[in-house]
Amino acid sequence: MADISFADISIVSCGTLSLELNHLQREGLIDPAQILYTTPGLHQDINELERQLVQQIHKAKGKTDKVLVVYGGKFCYVNADEPTRQMATIIAEQGPGVARIEATHCMDMLASEAERNAIAQEVAGGEPVW
Repeated sequence: MADISFADISIVSCGTLSLELNHLQREGLIDPAQILYTTPGLHQDINELERQLVQQIHKAKGKTDKVLVVYGGKFCYVNADEPTRQMATIIAEQGPGVARIEATHCMDMLASEAERNAIAQEVAGGEPVW
């Protein structure tokens, strides 16, 4: 593996991925300046999701100029009151140096759709695997 460093990057993530990100950090696969989390499951309360996400990004920017947001887009933030307001909108509003992993939801960050379908066939009798 190439020597890739995250030392000048803060990560802001949904708490759902805390076990995975903390494991990657413990194993030395990532070395971020810091990892900040929002409460898991906030896709159920988009106003709180947006509040916590913006708050954590602001906190992260206090330590580093670069912030990587580990949040899905299509399924993690669905604003029925403002359908054109998307996760990409929130990220863009945070200014330069803030970027997001391009995934529809957290499961896409852990396993591709093809991998999930293979697992579904092998262990779940074809039922969806999350």
